[in-house]
Amino acid sequence: MNIFRSRFLITLVITFIANVAYADVEGAQKFVKELGDTTIETAKSTELSVDDKEQKLIELFEKSVDTAWIAKFVMGQYWRDMSEEKQNEYKKLYHKYLLQTYVPEFKTYTDEKLKFLGSEKEYENEYIVKTEIVSANGKAYRVDYKVRKDANDYKIFDVVAEGISLITTHRSEFGSIVSRKNVDFLIKKLDQKTGKENSN
Repeated sequence: MNIFRSRFLITLVITFIANVAYADVEGAQKFVKELGDTTIETAKSTELSVDDKEQKLIELFEKSVDTAWIAKFVMGQYWRDMSEEKQNEYKKLYHKYLLQTYVPEFKTYTDEKLKFLGSEKEYENEYIVKTEIVSANGKAYRVDYKVRKDANDYKIFDVVAEGISLITTHRSEFGSIVSRKNVDFLIKKLDQKTGKENSN
């Protein structure tokens, strides 16, 4: 009787864990789907002004992307050598850099369709949502979203477009600059780039 009860409890625990894991994977895909739908809907809107569209897209980006974690990851080994003041300055500029680089791209998503190819758990609380962005001419681009769950919230921490990781690419580029020059030089370049684009 005790053996039966033990096996029954083990089965219940395994089933519960499997159901929770499945729910989290489904939650990650739902998060990306809702984000994609809202982005396309905003870009296509004829009721919003250009400025209102941009502001809404910025809000979506900031709510959905873990820019603080990405900024730290991208700096790699150099992060721990930076003062807190320098870290904050860099994070602020990198945040602006991401906004100015990618939000304008979202504005062009008017005729695109998001096709889901499946989702799976990669690590603890980390999931990959596989998609294709299909353009109006039928051409498909593979884009995978890496999503992390924190409490009840999901956030994107990497985008892999046609096999190329955003955060790995930036880490390589920034690391190359810092190794050849220094952190101050990188911050200066980011300041110049975001300032120039912000003035246009």
